[in-house]
Amino acid sequence: MAQIEQVVKIQNQLGEAPMWSPAEQAVYWVDITEKKIFRYQTASGKVDTWQMDTPISSIGLRAKGGLIITTEKHFAFFNPQDGSLQPLSAVEEDKAGARMNDGKVDRQGRFWAGTMTNAAEKTSTLYRLDTDLSVHEMEHNIMVSNGPAWSPDGRTMYFADTRLWEIYAYDFDPASGAIANKRVFAHLPEDQGKPDGLTVDSEGCVWSAVNHGWRLARFDPQGKLMEEVQLPAEHPTSVIFGGANLDEMYVTSGAMWVAPEQIGSRPADGSLFRVVTGARGLPEAAFLG
Repeated sequence: MAQIEQVVKIQNQLGEAPMWSPAEQAVYWVDITEKKIFRYQTASGKVDTWQMDTPISSIGLRAKGGLIITTEKHFAFFNPQDGSLQPLSAVEEDKAGARMNDGKVDRQGRFWAGTMTNAAEKTSTLYRLDTDLSVHEMEHNIMVSNGPAWSPDGRTMYFADTRLWEIYAYDFDPASGAIANKRVFAHLPEDQGKPDGLTVDSEGCVWSAVNHGWRLARFDPQGKLMEEVQLPAEHPTSVIFGGANLDEMYVTSGAMWVAPEQIGSRPADGSLFRVVTGARGLPEAAFLG
């Protein structure tokens, strides 16, 4: 039986991108709509907040200190010590309505992040930021980028296109960072929610936050649904393993889809949750640039 705790009671409009910091024993996450970065320190329960001038959509650890993040149109470095932001390369600056979305660091220290628009066309792209800060276009014809995450052996990359209700698997070359052999890993029924952010556990199973679906879904390495964990929020957005033993999942959620007249009766929407199921995660790598 899963243990579920609402650890930060907050109504994020679009809570996203949880990232565990082992050094700090803390969870970072963002509210994209409200342009905020948060940090929850698990020992004390303290929550730190940074108000930014631009939407922040994803977070990764950085080996040299601080974080690698994506803003609306840029990769960037963020320093939690002084709140400073250092923009790096820009993407899709001239594309109306486009913004960066979810991202993660692979085990070779490269940062992957994709874009999205609100259009009904596959016009977005998945990018790879290498340690020399060069940017590479890795996949096209995407609607809404979410993920990615990697199998325990590092040979498979998982990536969700939320508006297509699908999670994909790719063959992944750790040395070069190349991806190939795209195939559908899992497809969610369109009336049961959409696959949003995801992570991989130590058994190679994929955990997906099912937005509009009130739950987390766990798939085995072949894409078969193994279990579901019901949540008190309708719109979970992403999930990451944390805790001293990587046996806790931290789940972000959003309140932006909740009707104004329902907000008072839906206090869990937008909160940060801790979920314990017995599954354990894999350590998240740090960006080496």
